Amino acid sequence: MPSRHLYHHHYLKTLPEADLAHLAERCRAWGMHPAEFARRISHWLENFDNEADWPLALKLINALEYYSEAGFHQLLAERHKAVTRYLLTKGLSPERIWFAVPDDLADSATRHAHPLSKVWHLPNDRFVSFAQLKQMSGLGAQDTLILFNDTYGSGKQFMREVWPDVAGMVAQLGAVLIVGAAIAAEALALFKREAVGAQVVPNYAVLTVKHLPGFTSAEVTRLNELGQMVYPKHALGFGGCGLLLAYHFQCPNNSLPLIWADGVNNAVAGKHTFPWTALFPYLGKTRALPALVPAPDPAVTPVPVPTPAPVLTTTLASVPFS
Repeated sequence: MPSRHLYHHHYLKTLPEADLAHLAERCRAWGMHPAEFARRISHWLENFDNEADWPLALKLINALEYYSEAGFHQLLAERHKAVTRYLLTKGLSPERIWFAVPDDLADSATRHAHPLSKVWHLPNDRFVSFAQLKQMSGLGAQDTLILFNDTYGSGKQFMREVWPDVAGMVAQLGAVLIVGAAIAAEALALFKREAVGAQVVPNYAVLTVKHLPGFTSAEVTRLNELGQMVYPKHALGFGGCGLLLAYHFQCPNNSLPLIWADGVNNAVAGKHTFPWTALFPYLGKTRALPALVPAPDPAVTPVPVPTPAPVLTTTLASVPFS
């Protein structure tokens, strides 16, 4: 439990014991060392120059869901169970699943191949790029295609860039699953409406600052005002999602920019960048890669990043995977 003396910010040092206990619970839930937890939130609170905003900032901390590496792997394990249950109820084999990942090697959906293979105990050849997928023959009614990403915010980018490559395959496959660690209400509604034939896992949306009962309309308005200063392009995060979510490898940009802005990633053309210290930064594609794909261990066979496959002329069994 972080003791009072670990906090550097005046407001945190003078909190009532009940509020300190809530912070201690956050520290445990985040799986963070007390000293690191106290240091991180103390520095972040320094962003709020108006002391009237300090209670609101504290409320954000207590509402934020952060997943350490162990916590994220546990979440992946829960998604694995949900997918397996769904497939078994449909008479499909959990052994006949394929993960389709973007050809962009820095895309987060591609980068998750490593932890997914580890947690789901999948062989390397279960992960195929869209370039490979288009050339594969032999996929049929016993096969399941999974489209995974950590966070689906508005869902618009997925429907624009990913779904067109998959939509024509739905009828020939046993199942097509859109799986996320977290799915915003906007994406869930869009997928159910337009991703015809796909099953979404989980089939519920994460709570956001706009929907959590603990935030009043006045507080949401104030968060939007602060967000307009920090990142006027998307004051409540990309797609206006207002997520309160972060992972050990980065904070998704669908979360509030108050959480992830770092004075660099919140730059807006033609404007002075608003100085800000991130609680958990949004790193973008290439900056987040090292956190998801660790340095090679000579004792472990790494999961290769998919590369375009050669032209195939026969069946699925002949596909050469890297």
